[in-house]
Amino acid sequence: RRVHGGTGSSGAAETFFALAAIYGALMATSALAARVPHPEWRSPDAAPTGTVIDHKAPGVAATAHEIESMTPEAAMRTPQFYLLWLAVVGNAIGAVSVMSCAKTIMLECFGTALPTVVTSAFAASYVASLSGANMVGRISWATLSDYIGRRRVYMIYGLSAPIALSIPMLTASMAASPSISTLGAFYGETMAIVTFYGGLFSVLPAYIADIYGPKHTGALHGRLLTAWSAAAVAGPTILTQLRAHSYNTAVHDLASKIPEATFAQTFGAPQSQLQELLNAKAVNVARLLELLPPGTPDPTPTLYD
Repeated sequence: RRVHGGTGSSGAAETFFALAAIYGALMATSALAARVPHPEWRSPDAAPTGTVIDHKAPGVAATAHEIESMTPEAAMRTPQFYLLWLAVVGNAIGAVSVMSCAKTIMLECFGTALPTVVTSAFAASYVASLSGANMVGRISWATLSDYIGRRRVYMIYGLSAPIALSIPMLTASMAASPSISTLGAFYGETMAIVTFYGGLFSVLPAYIADIYGPKHTGALHGRLLTAWSAAAVAGPTILTQLRAHSYNTAVHDLASKIPEATFAQTFGAPQSQLQELLNAKAVNVARLLELLPPGTPDPTPTLYD
């Protein structure tokens, strides 16, 4: 790290103090601006006026102040709670995976194929734009849910599944035929996934209140956030394991094309010890490509297929 001359400070502490002050000001302003709904306001998901509520099942009444609230214990005995938990996991796992490996994916899959376009600066700006997409998603989807209802917005979030499933096809296409359009499609699709992710959490408390009533929204929201914790652990772990498997396969494939004597002379060990060399990071794709004829395809863009 760089220390400013004579002060003994790297600037990190000052930066965090500034961020804390900004965050505190924004949170205080938002808290003062928050208001409860008007007594006559009704969610599009609310039942018609006069609906009789079943105290044993989640229900909604005519207005925000007339919604029957269920206790957390009662809510957790309903299938809706677990279906909502799974919806949060399913939506969050794709976005968390993308955000945790965004720069690596961009540089490995697209930087190798389009080195003059996808530079380190481009990848850094891509990561920053994902943060912006998260913010935009939290504001825009929450606003839209006030007009079309939380349930419909969550149905739209389901589009993140086919979008996420199409990403490996984009990386495979980039490896076979590099193009700016493929890069643009990847950029746009990952941005959409992250907006859904942001909207998911901004709409969740209101959706809980629509289903179970407002009284215990905080407690139920906390329990449903365990879904985010599960996604935050599972998503990057699965992606990392799949990438590691693809990388090992690519290294073994490249090594098999190198004469045994050349391999042993270069790395000081026979090919039978390739896995040990790989674990020690003594062998990698770039070094193996140096030993192969020019024009040998670089497997790096295909690691996330």
